[in-house]
Amino acid sequence: MDIWRQKILAYLHDPAFKTWYWKNHETYARELAELVLGKEVSEEELRGDRRPDYVASAAERVNFPWGLRVFFASEPGLRHVLSGRPFAVDEHGIEDVGADKEGWKTFIAAIKEESRDSVLKRAVQACKQQIQGYRDEVPGADNRAIFLRLWRRLARDLEGHSDPFGLLWRFMPADTRIPDHSIWDHVRLASAIAGCLTHGDRMAFLLFKVGPVQSFISESRKARDLWAASYIISVLSGTAMAAIAEDLGPDTILYPDLIGCAEADWLLYERLGEDKDRDWLKKLWSDEKKAAWPLTTASLPAVFVALVPSESATDLAVSAVKEARDAWNKLARGVRNWLNDPPCQSGWDQGWDNQIEGVFDIKYAILPWPETPTLLREGRNGVLDTLAALKARLQAEELPEEIWGESYGKQSTTGPNAGNLYGSMHEALRQRERSRGLVRRFDQHRGDSREKCTLCGRREAMGPVGSRRRLRRFWSELQKRQGNRVVLKPDGAERLCAPCAVKRFVWQAGLENRLAEFVRFDPEHIRHFPSTATITAVPFLQLLAKTITSNERVRKVAKEHLNAVKIFMKNGSCGFPRRPAVACLCPVHDKLDSEVRDIISLDGEFFLPERFEPETVRLEYGKEKDLEEKAGACANSLGALQEALYESKRPGRPPSYLSIVNFDGDHVGQWVSGRLAPDLKEVLHPQVLENEEYRQLLQEQLQKGAPGKSLEQILERRRPNCPALQAAISRALRDFSQYAAREAVEGHGMGRLIYAGGDELLAFTPGATALSVAHRLRAYHSGAMERKDGVWTPDLTRLDEPLERPLLLPNDTEAGPL
Repeated sequence: MDIWRQKILAYLHDPAFKTWYWKNHETYARELAELVLGKEVSEEELRGDRRPDYVASAAERVNFPWGLRVFFASEPGLRHVLSGRPFAVDEHGIEDVGADKEGWKTFIAAIKEESRDSVLKRAVQACKQQIQGYRDEVPGADNRAIFLRLWRRLARDLEGHSDPFGLLWRFMPADTRIPDHSIWDHVRLASAIAGCLTHGDRMAFLLFKVGPVQSFISESRKARDLWAASYIISVLSGTAMAAIAEDLGPDTILYPDLIGCAEADWLLYERLGEDKDRDWLKKLWSDEKKAAWPLTTASLPAVFVALVPSESATDLAVSAVKEARDAWNKLARGVRNWLNDPPCQSGWDQGWDNQIEGVFDIKYAILPWPETPTLLREGRNGVLDTLAALKARLQAEELPEEIWGESYGKQSTTGPNAGNLYGSMHEALRQRERSRGLVRRFDQHRGDSREKCTLCGRREAMGPVGSRRRLRRFWSELQKRQGNRVVLKPDGAERLCAPCAVKRFVWQAGLENRLAEFVRFDPEHIRHFPSTATITAVPFLQLLAKTITSNERVRKVAKEHLNAVKIFMKNGSCGFPRRPAVACLCPVHDKLDSEVRDIISLDGEFFLPERFEPETVRLEYGKEKDLEEKAGACANSLGALQEALYESKRPGRPPSYLSIVNFDGDHVGQWVSGRLAPDLKEVLHPQVLENEEYRQLLQEQLQKGAPGKSLEQILERRRPNCPALQAAISRALRDFSQYAAREAVEGHGMGRLIYAGGDELLAFTPGATALSVAHRLRAYHSGAMERKDGVWTPDLTRLDEPLERPLLLPNDTEAGPL
């Protein structure tokens, strides 16, 4: 059975316009499937295996009785899956308002001016136009290539096509009665299930974890080490995801949601290889300005959850572990070869492989789902028995899913099935992962007589075995050969073990070229990673640039200081950047004339008098002949610059304090587990709650699972956990890390983002901007936002409000939300 054909059929079984007019949607689904596959699709084939649809439906929403319908075209309504709050979509974007908002009404009314059939015809034509474009791009009958385009591009391209729904294409609900998840969430889950069921009747959760994270990142001295450590972990986790996605499709990764993630697109591009159809992935990030920041942000978490066939779950997990280890070895091998070009003395890399092998402890946990019954209406007893077992295992007094397993009846849309168990199964998976985390692998240390690494202090530094002098000479010669004091301190003051050397040199030793193959961007941004002194000096450098353009004396002495520094640093042989290493200085840099623009590209430490004191010079720059004399010339030129600045009533030196912003989102684990999901009444369409006939139908059915409870009491239970809720969290965190965090730290805060993966963030900023950056980050993360002129900005007046249920409205990730 062709897995990709089955996934395509499952993905297209509910067209995106079904919400607008659901009648005859299966006829249109068949037309779209025939267009994609290039051959006739029978009704039996399209409807043959309904398990993916039924299981996905049960996993995402509560069971509704027949006769309870809400027509979206007549009564539009959308709810946010995390907060339960209503939001609207109009031609300007997304608004956190109720369905009675005037713009929302006007937007829907404009669509409804045409007949329903006319709107439907335009929607069908829009879908066919996009799909035909994918067919034209793919030579031959490559179903995988077609499916990847459907998964990655169809929602995005329809939204860009605009006609007839515009931004509403993205938010078309899968079920109008509980409109808190989109049709795209539903069909992606259905296609993931279809892929699993081509291998048998059972599925399994696979949780994969790269660790240890904290110790690997904390063993860093420079800002570039912190960035590299977090990026390496993100690459290893992403490589494992790409390995599973190659076999089963990227939709099988339930958390994080990979759509719109630049790093995931890059790793999938590499995974497909040169002989596969993959260039379309590059085109998604062809705009250099949009691609550089997301691609160099470590945005993939160290933990992911996938839905895989139970029969092959262990093989897939073992293969993913191997791929992650191979990715780490590839990075390490690149650094080793780079350091050895030209060849170093024999034996310098003794013990390299042993040190590299023992860095990461990669674990996985597998939890099989119960058998997915062929006849879903026969699954009630199995579902209830499994729920009872899960309840005992989790030691829970009550499970949110219990009521739904009991309440199925003859009037139900579908019968109980494995999808009803999603939330509790996911909680059991996390419990299994936590128990495995209590066991840690320890590799026997196989060291030698060499000095310890000056960065981590745990492993032996690479270099010749023997005297301490030989080891220091090796690293001193290596620093001179590299010609960049920013990377290594002189005279062997820094001596690194293999893992720490990988962190220090991984960018220039191969990662830069790999990323450059995928997208064009300026490698200087990472190659000349800003020092903490530079970040501290940003406000000073901005003011200096303005003063240079208006004060001739300051301009003159600034040029003299620049020339003195160049002589001190051997005329730039130590790696002067062509552009500032801090992004907010680049616009200022570009406006200056060529004679003085290099002054604000200097490292911030060259504006500190204490950096040119003899003892500091010997420690930081080496003991070369005449170096102290050149440093004295720099001190004199800096003194003249300071005097000129003081005369013009400007500060003469940079601030003294750097701020470290360490951000950790509260309760994200509880969000992912569904414990903070909104109450059921908050996500139901108002018509379900207000129509007496509907209330009676709902009460009769739900009371089977909760006898003695009123409908109000039942609806006050929290919404069961579901893949759509987890995907919404993932998308919000992705947008936060790729766009919002970068804007807050580097655009507004004049700092540098080190990493922003999952709910954690680390950034360096000047002392003066730290509090405003923290406020801005909190506003972006919590949803304290307002829209001005169609652009989302943080509403800092709402920071004192209790934000127990953040809105985290989705943003336009392709264009950048800010």
